[in-house]
Amino acid sequence: MIGGRRIENDFDPMIRSCGKGHRSSLILPTSNGGMICLMCFSNLVSDPSSPSHHVSYALSQISQGVNEEEFRRILLTFHAHFLVMPLVQAMCLFEDEAVGSQVIDLVSDLCCNGDESGCCGLAKDFIMRIGDRITSGVLGWSRRQIYMVMLIYLCFGILALLYSSPIFQ
Repeated sequence: MIGGRRIENDFDPMIRSCGKGHRSSLILPTSNGGMICLMCFSNLVSDPSSPSHHVSYALSQISQGVNEEEFRRILLTFHAHFLVMPLVQAMCLFEDEAVGSQVIDLVSDLCCNGDESGCCGLAKDFIMRIGDRITSGVLGWSRRQIYMVMLIYLCFGILALLYSSPIFQ
């Protein structure tokens, strides 16, 4: 559970807010009875002072949630683009191979587990945000950029697969 407590939410009448007071629509229930506050997740993974093992744990919890059908449906329907910037930030902030791999796997799962038009838009959004970060000149060449280049490659691959599918022909 990331920042959640049981009260009331749009999807679950028992969830009102997380421990930090974030609104209920940003809290997603998991199948094992836990909750994930997307705002708390976003704040954690985009904070350079967050310990990488906390970021890694948060990424693993979101990844487990994405593997649950109901969690994935709610996330992709209402909040998919909300996670783009925090995940790109995590790629820029943490020079940690495990975190880089987890972000790449999570983006792959997010972009490949939904309707094709939504996944296409999500992959494009990731490419655009990563391109902005790389070309901004804020980052010097480092291992972090290698993970971002790998993520761009992954997103372009997803777009190529989607555009070659019958729905786009």
